[in-house]
Amino acid sequence: MPKNQKVLPINKYSIYELKAGIDKEIQTYLGEEDFEEIQKFSNIKILFGLLTVTCTGTAYLYPLPFPKNYYIILFSVIGYLIFSTIYWYIDKKIIDTIFYVGKNEDYCHKLRSKKPKKISEIRIHSDIEDSNKHIYKLWFDFILEDGQKHVSDKFDFNCTEIYDERGYIHKEKVIKIFKVLLKEQVAKV
Repeated sequence: MPKNQKVLPINKYSIYELKAGIDKEIQTYLGEEDFEEIQKFSNIKILFGLLTVTCTGTAYLYPLPFPKNYYIILFSVIGYLIFSTIYWYIDKKIIDTIFYVGKNEDYCHKLRSKKPKKISEIRIHSDIEDSNKHIYKLWFDFILEDGQKHVSDKFDFNCTEIYDERGYIHKEKVIKIFKVLLKEQVAKV
Protein backbone atom coordinates (compact mmCIF):
# COMPACT_ATOMS: atom_id res chain seq x y z
CA MET A 1 0.00 0.00 0.00
CA PRO A 2 1.45 3.43 -0.92
CA LYS A 3 2.52 5.56 2.04
CA ASN A 4 0.51 8.59 0.96
CA GLN A 5 -2.76 6.67 0.67
CA LYS A 6 -5.09 7.51 3.55
CA VAL A 7 -6.79 4.57 5.24
CA LEU A 8 -8.89 3.98 8.33
CA PRO A 9 -8.31 0.66 10.14
CA ILE A 10 -11.43 -1.30 11.12
CA ASN A 11 -12.38 -4.79 12.23
CA LYS A 12 -13.09 -6.40 8.87
CA TYR A 13 -15.23 -9.08 10.51
CA SER A 14 -17.72 -6.53 11.91
CA ILE A 15 -19.92 -5.32 9.09
CA TYR A 16 -21.42 -2.67 11.40
CA GLU A 17 -17.97 -1.29 12.15
CA LEU A 18 -17.39 -1.20 8.40
CA LYS A 19 -20.64 0.73 7.92
CA ALA A 20 -19.71 3.16 10.69
CA GLY A 21 -16.28 3.68 9.12
CA ILE A 22 -17.80 4.52 5.73
CA ASP A 23 -20.36 6.82 7.36
CA LYS A 24 -17.58 8.60 9.27
CA GLU A 25 -15.55 9.19 6.12
CA ILE A 26 -18.60 10.68 4.39
CA GLN A 27 -19.25 12.96 7.38
CA THR A 28 -15.62 14.08 7.37
CA TYR A 29 -15.81 14.88 3.66
CA LEU A 30 -19.02 16.89 4.12
CA GLY A 31 -17.37 18.88 6.91
CA GLU A 32 -14.42 19.64 4.62
CA GLU A 33 -16.88 20.83 1.94
CA ASP A 34 -18.37 23.34 4.43
CA PHE A 35 -21.68 21.56 4.88
CA GLU A 36 -23.48 22.81 7.96
CA GLU A 37 -24.63 19.89 10.07
CA ILE A 38 -28.17 20.22 11.39
CA GLN A 39 -28.37 18.76 14.88
CA LYS A 40 -32.15 18.86 15.45
CA PHE A 41 -32.62 15.09 15.76
CA SER A 42 -29.65 14.74 18.12
CA ASN A 43 -30.86 17.63 20.26
CA ILE A 44 -34.35 16.16 20.57
CA LYS A 45 -32.90 12.77 21.55
CA ILE A 46 -30.68 14.45 24.17
CA LEU A 47 -33.69 16.29 25.61
CA PHE A 48 -35.77 13.12 25.98
CA GLY A 49 -32.76 11.21 27.32
CA LEU A 50 -32.29 13.86 30.00
CA LEU A 51 -35.98 13.77 30.89
CA THR A 52 -35.77 9.97 31.23
CA VAL A 53 -32.70 10.21 33.47
CA THR A 54 -34.39 12.93 35.53
CA CYS A 55 -37.39 10.66 36.15
CA THR A 56 -35.09 7.82 37.20
CA GLY A 57 -33.01 10.05 39.46
CA THR A 58 -36.09 11.52 41.11
CA ALA A 59 -37.48 8.07 41.90
CA TYR A 60 -34.19 6.86 43.39
CA LEU A 61 -33.05 9.97 45.19
CA TYR A 62 -36.25 11.42 46.64
CA PRO A 63 -35.55 11.61 50.39
CA LEU A 64 -38.84 10.34 51.84
CA PRO A 65 -39.37 6.62 52.59
CA PHE A 66 -41.66 4.49 50.43
CA PRO A 67 -45.18 4.97 51.64
CA LYS A 68 -44.74 8.75 51.70
CA ASN A 69 -43.13 9.00 48.25
CA TYR A 70 -45.63 6.73 46.49
CA TYR A 71 -46.87 9.44 44.10
CA ILE A 72 -43.34 10.62 43.32
CA ILE A 73 -42.37 7.08 42.34
CA LEU A 74 -45.61 6.59 40.41
CA PHE A 75 -45.17 9.79 38.36
CA SER A 76 -41.45 9.05 37.86
CA VAL A 77 -42.24 5.60 36.47
CA ILE A 78 -44.97 6.97 34.20
CA GLY A 79 -42.69 9.80 33.05
CA TYR A 80 -39.87 7.34 32.45
CA LEU A 81 -42.10 5.12 30.31
CA ILE A 82 -43.42 8.07 28.29
CA PHE A 83 -40.05 9.75 27.69
CA SER A 84 -38.19 6.52 26.93
CA THR A 85 -40.94 5.52 24.46
CA ILE A 86 -40.67 8.88 22.71
CA TYR A 87 -36.86 8.50 22.64
CA TRP A 88 -37.17 5.01 21.16
CA TYR A 89 -39.70 6.21 18.56
CA ILE A 90 -37.43 9.06 17.43
CA ASP A 91 -34.40 6.78 17.27
CA LYS A 92 -35.99 3.76 15.57
CA LYS A 93 -38.82 5.23 13.48
CA ILE A 94 -37.81 8.79 12.56
CA ILE A 95 -34.01 8.73 12.44
CA ASP A 96 -33.63 4.99 11.73
CA THR A 97 -30.98 4.90 8.97
CA ILE A 98 -30.14 8.64 8.82
CA PHE A 99 -26.54 9.26 9.78
CA TYR A 100 -26.14 12.86 8.58
CA VAL A 101 -28.45 15.85 8.22
CA GLY A 102 -26.99 19.02 6.78
CA LYS A 103 -27.02 21.72 4.15
CA ASN A 104 -24.71 23.76 1.96
CA GLU A 105 -26.65 26.27 -0.08
CA ASP A 106 -23.68 27.33 -2.23
CA TYR A 107 -22.78 23.76 -3.16
CA CYS A 108 -26.37 22.92 -4.07
CA HIS A 109 -26.99 26.21 -5.87
CA LYS A 110 -24.04 25.64 -8.22
CA LEU A 111 -25.49 22.30 -9.29
CA ARG A 112 -29.12 23.51 -9.44
CA SER A 113 -28.73 27.08 -10.72
CA LYS A 114 -31.65 26.79 -13.18
CA LYS A 115 -34.13 25.34 -10.70
CA PRO A 116 -36.33 27.73 -8.69
CA LYS A 117 -36.50 25.96 -5.32
CA LYS A 118 -33.54 25.69 -2.98
CA ILE A 119 -32.59 22.56 -1.08
CA SER A 120 -32.93 23.44 2.60
CA GLU A 121 -31.79 20.10 4.01
CA ILE A 122 -30.07 16.91 2.88
CA ARG A 123 -30.56 13.73 4.90
CA ILE A 124 -28.13 10.95 4.13
CA HIS A 125 -29.12 7.35 4.92
CA SER A 126 -27.05 4.19 4.97
CA ASP A 127 -27.77 0.59 5.79
CA ILE A 128 -26.41 -2.91 5.39
CA GLU A 129 -28.41 -5.31 3.24
CA ASP A 130 -29.93 -8.13 5.30
CA SER A 131 -29.47 -10.88 2.73
CA ASN A 132 -25.87 -9.98 1.83
CA LYS A 133 -23.88 -8.38 4.65
CA HIS A 134 -21.24 -7.06 2.23
CA ILE A 135 -23.65 -4.71 0.48
CA TYR A 136 -23.65 -1.13 1.79
CA LYS A 137 -26.71 0.90 0.78
CA LEU A 138 -26.68 4.70 0.50
CA TRP A 139 -29.54 7.08 -0.37
CA PHE A 140 -30.58 10.70 0.11
CA ASP A 141 -33.65 12.68 1.18
CA PHE A 142 -33.72 16.21 -0.18
CA ILE A 143 -36.01 18.64 1.63
CA LEU A 144 -36.82 21.70 -0.50
CA GLU A 145 -37.53 25.13 0.94
CA ASP A 146 -41.28 24.65 0.47
CA GLY A 147 -41.23 21.40 2.48
CA GLN A 148 -41.35 18.95 -0.44
CA LYS A 149 -39.31 15.82 0.09
CA HIS A 150 -37.51 14.00 -2.71
CA VAL A 151 -36.05 10.57 -1.99
CA SER A 152 -33.30 9.27 -4.24
CA ASP A 153 -32.86 5.70 -5.36
CA LYS A 154 -30.83 3.38 -3.14
CA PHE A 155 -27.29 2.81 -4.31
CA ASP A 156 -25.54 -0.45 -3.47
CA PHE A 157 -21.81 -0.81 -2.93
CA ASN A 158 -19.87 -3.97 -2.45
CA CYS A 159 -17.80 -3.40 0.69
CA THR A 160 -15.00 -5.57 -0.64
CA GLU A 161 -14.29 -2.81 -3.17
CA ILE A 162 -13.92 -0.22 -0.41
CA TYR A 163 -11.76 -2.14 2.04
CA ASP A 164 -8.83 -4.47 1.56
CA GLU A 165 -8.10 -7.92 2.95
CA ARG A 166 -6.42 -6.48 6.07
CA GLY A 167 -9.50 -4.45 7.04
CA TYR A 168 -8.53 -0.97 5.90
CA ILE A 169 -11.12 1.37 4.42
CA HIS A 170 -9.70 3.33 1.53
CA LYS A 171 -10.91 6.88 2.09
CA GLU A 172 -10.25 8.02 -1.47
CA LYS A 173 -12.51 5.31 -2.91
CA VAL A 174 -15.34 6.16 -0.51
CA ILE A 175 -15.08 9.90 -1.21
CA LYS A 176 -14.82 9.43 -4.96
CA ILE A 177 -18.01 7.31 -5.08
CA PHE A 178 -19.87 9.61 -2.71
CA LYS A 179 -18.94 12.82 -4.56
CA VAL A 180 -20.23 11.47 -7.86
CA LEU A 181 -23.49 10.27 -6.31
CA LEU A 182 -24.14 13.47 -4.38
CA LYS A 183 -23.53 15.69 -7.41
CA GLU A 184 -25.78 13.56 -9.62
CA GLN A 185 -28.60 13.47 -7.09
CA VAL A 186 -28.45 17.19 -6.20
CA ALA A 187 -28.57 18.06 -9.91
CA LYS A 188 -31.60 15.76 -10.45
CA VAL A 189 -33.80 17.19 -7.69
